[in-house]
This record gives sequence, structure tokens and C-alpha cells, in this order.
Amino acid sequence: MQVLSVATILLFVGGSFGATSLSQDQINTILQAHNNYRSAVSPTAANMEYMEWDDSLATIAQSWADGCDFAHNPSPEATYSGSSVGENIYASTGSYNAGKETEKWNKEVCDYTYSSNSCKSGEVCGHYTQVVWASSNKLGCGMKLCSTLATVNWNNANLVVCNYAPAGNFRGQKPYVSGTSCTQCANGNNNCSDKLCGNPGNAGGGTSGSSNTTFPPVQCSGDNGAARHWSMLSLGGVVVTLLILNMMQGWD
Repeated sequence: MQVLSVATILLFVGGSFGATSLSQDQINTILQAHNNYRSAVSPTAANMEYMEWDDSLATIAQSWADGCDFAHNPSPEATYSGSSVGENIYASTGSYNAGKETEKWNKEVCDYTYSSNSCKSGEVCGHYTQVVWASSNKLGCGMKLCSTLATVNWNNANLVVCNYAPAGNFRGQKPYVSGTSCTQCANGNNNCSDKLCGNPGNAGGGTSGSSNTTFPPVQCSGDNGAARHWSMLSLGGVVVTLLILNMMQGWD
């Protein structure tokens, strides 16, 4: 099963309610989470680029989140100049903890095999592959507390939308080239920062991200909890929505 055309939308249950947009601290945490997981891939990446915040992508993401529809934006690149745009979506009820969405997306690594570039049968891992797509070096996210979340009809749900440029998840391609860190960086930029090509702040002055949040290594077993998954498969621009209801462990 080839996975790189797959995008997944996740919906989780939590506790009390959160804010209606991202603070600077939350932005820093989300960005740091992405770079943390990008630097920690296994096997090691030879061409993984450092990811920076992009305000234009964030504006697109926030605008889509404000619509409170639990579905992908069909054309996030329509108002973005210069490259294609990828997207991950996450929703939860209760308090919003910045970085949790990235942690959940990254946990799909448990269902992904790099050597065969495939997911486990019956699983999806398109969130993970977009998070660690080597050339996706721009990130912008938005968040909205929705009184009603369309498509799934949830009340008081936090909707998080993250857009990526250039987009990842191209069919038939692995998310990155394996090898010694920073030995195959784009444009010969082999300067390393935590196993990532390039240094913070080197590409247009965007936010580089810094927070006190720690991101523990992925645990692929010993889960306990429940999750409901709404999966969206995008094939050649045609979006097919699948509803999968699972009981899973470890979604705290």
C-alpha cells in the first residue's frame, strides 16, 4: 500500500475548552515540535530541511479554521505564491495543548515503514510523512474554537489546520533521503542545525520557534485510551472521505 497520497484528519476527546486562535507561545511550540520530529527521524535524513513559520500560510490556515468545517481546504495554494501547499487537520474537544496535534501526527510513524515506503495494512500515515517531508520547509497553522464543527457535528471543538510549503506526500516518493545528516541538502546548504539543513532564521526572517516544551520519544505500544478517526484520502485532487471508528489506546 503506497501511502504518500494519504492525508488523515484526527478527532480526539478532551476536557475543558481553549482559546480561539494561536498565541505566539503556541506557534513556537508547534514549530518546535515539527523540527524536533524532523531531526529525530529513523533512518537519519541526509536532506531534511529546517522548518520555519510562514505568516502567509498561517493566514490561509486560520481562514480555513474559522469556517469550522472538519474537512480539507480544496485549494489552500490559491492565495499562496511560489509553491504548492500541503495540509494536516486536527480537532479535539476540551483544552487545546499546542504541540499535541503534531505529536499525534508524528505517532503515525508507528504504522509506517521507510524501506518499503508503506503503511501497515488498514492504517494511514500521511500526517507523519507530511510532518517529516524533507523539502517542506515552511509551516503556518491556525486554530479556532468552534461552537459547532461542521461535517462531524461536534460542539465546542478546537479545530487546528496546518499548511505546509512546498507540499509533501507525492506518490512514489519517500519523505526524505536516508543518509548522514546534512550531506544532501538542497542548494548545497549543508550547514547543520540539530541534524537539519540550514540554520534558524536563514530563509526570509520567519519565526524559527523556541519553547520550553519537551517532546518525548514515540511509544508505539502500551497505549490506553480512545480515539475517533476521520480519514480523508486525496487522489489526484479528488477527495474521498472515509469514516473509521476505532477504539485505541494511549491518546492522552
